[in-house]
Amino acid sequence: MDSDPRKLSPIERYQQRAAQFLNQVRRLEARSRGYSNLRLAIVVVGLAALFIVPKAEEFWILLLTALLLFLVILFVAVAVRHQVIESRLQISREMIRRNQEGKARIARNWKDLPDRFPPAQLVRCRLAQDLDLFGQSSLFDLVCTANSWEGRNGVAQALLHGVEPQKLPDRQAAIRELAPKLEFRQLLECATLPLRKSVVPGNALFTPLQSDLRLLEQRSLRWFCFASPLLLLILLGLNLAAFLPRWPFGLLLTLNFAILALFRRKIDKSVSSAVSAEKAIAHYLQAFRYLAKESFSSPELVGLKTLGQEAFAKMRRLEGLISLSRLSSLPIPGFKYLLNLLLLWNLHLAMAFQKWWNRNGADFSRWLEAFGTLEEICAFASVLHDHPTWSFPEFVGDDRIVSQGLGHPLIPEAKRVDNDVSVGPQGRILMVTGSNMSGKTTLLRAIGINVLLAKAGGPVCAMKLALPWVQVVTSMRATDSVTEGVSLFMAELASIKVLMEAVQSASHEGNGLVLYLLDEVLLGTNIDERRVITFRLIKSLLRQRAIGAMSTHDLSLLHFTEFADHCQNIHFQETFVSNNGKLEMRFDYRIRDGEAQSRNAVALMKHIGLELE
Repeated sequence: MDSDPRKLSPIERYQQRAAQFLNQVRRLEARSRGYSNLRLAIVVVGLAALFIVPKAEEFWILLLTALLLFLVILFVAVAVRHQVIESRLQISREMIRRNQEGKARIARNWKDLPDRFPPAQLVRCRLAQDLDLFGQSSLFDLVCTANSWEGRNGVAQALLHGVEPQKLPDRQAAIRELAPKLEFRQLLECATLPLRKSVVPGNALFTPLQSDLRLLEQRSLRWFCFASPLLLLILLGLNLAAFLPRWPFGLLLTLNFAILALFRRKIDKSVSSAVSAEKAIAHYLQAFRYLAKESFSSPELVGLKTLGQEAFAKMRRLEGLISLSRLSSLPIPGFKYLLNLLLLWNLHLAMAFQKWWNRNGADFSRWLEAFGTLEEICAFASVLHDHPTWSFPEFVGDDRIVSQGLGHPLIPEAKRVDNDVSVGPQGRILMVTGSNMSGKTTLLRAIGINVLLAKAGGPVCAMKLALPWVQVVTSMRATDSVTEGVSLFMAELASIKVLMEAVQSASHEGNGLVLYLLDEVLLGTNIDERRVITFRLIKSLLRQRAIGAMSTHDLSLLHFTEFADHCQNIHFQETFVSNNGKLEMRFDYRIRDGEAQSRNAVALMKHIGLELE
């Protein structure tokens, strides 16, 4: 739908597509109104014909009857076509919203993005809280376009734990391939929109299909179900031809009634369960239809397509069975009972559902997991599409993180300031100093978030990033708790304890390298005790199999002779400029070598109008 999209920026592409779909909506709305008027006209003509028939002569009665039959057929055909137009109209409206969300995501207009909920147990993770992984205006908000529970969980798990290192090359190739496939990604998202607020795995939506119908698997019962309708038709014909009395036909009807009564609860449960899963099946089926039609070359996507084709073929069979079950729900008095009494209709369906589940139920988890993986890849592909200047990281065997042009992914590009920064090697700590609001914490979070993006297989907010495979641990946002009786100091100590346990575990058990990030530790105690504990903490960290960074206002920490040579010191600074006679403080958010040379707490106090004598 794009006209030479290579010449458009991502936001221009979204704007163009939104405008194109808006025009399409207007055309489809006009056609829909036309079909509505046509259906109304058919009904009016039909009612007029019905009014005339009782008063007409025999010839005209036949002609009007033929006309009524034609009008019924025409009405059904028009209604079917109208439904197709309405479906296309709904998709076009949703595609407008998808492109509006794309623009909002690039601009970081968080309030214009829909709520997507990761699994609750992940949200409470300390790392997630410290690095703004989940919640409003979070990394999850930026990355996640998945709707299914499996997809949202996949994105969340990838951000927290990364993908397996050996799978990274295939994952990056899949993301690169999907990034330009905007139409496919948005159609996939539209197909599963109703699943967005689901708080349970997809398997739970289909649990009712697993009805216990083992009694219906008896071979004798199956033979009877297939033979009974045929025998009834034969007996009915012989009865009408007066070759047989009525009692054999009545006896078989009575036997059918007894069978239906005996298994009524199991039959009703099976059929109603399948019907209750119909909407979820329809959403997944449409998504698998898109997947089956798309062409891929990267190994991971080819494998997902194979699973998608299998799922589509088998779930389409299930959808067909559910469609047949709606016959017994037609608003025709007595039709449901006649259909079941003569043909054992719902019993046939119950056995068909059970047969389908016995053959395919074990594959359900595999299909849904594959779809979740596809949504996960689509999410990171969307990030790559929206940020063409971002790059894929390079994983190296070194013990240093080296970056060029690294920035915080949650800050809009127009406001973001990127820096060249490195962390490591082992036995060396990056000490970040600077005045208040200068950018120290933002830098630490930028390092942590980009490392997590790299481990997830996605692009990073940097021109270049080379890093080893590391476990990220943080102590940045400890809070007190009145309800739990925990002070700020105790909360900070607990946070540092968790961090040290992870670092020491990596050192003692060889669990790989750890990246630690500490922001203004131990604010909940006096400066002397804080200095003593921080001194011991740094000494301990320098002995571990770990690399990391710490921000601080306490410049004395940089001068302890025991580890001064092990500190890589960088700082941020502010400048003061005169504006119409007023002194204004400005930040450029650029890192500089060495320790901070300025303070601004008093200036900030005056800046907000707080005058203290």
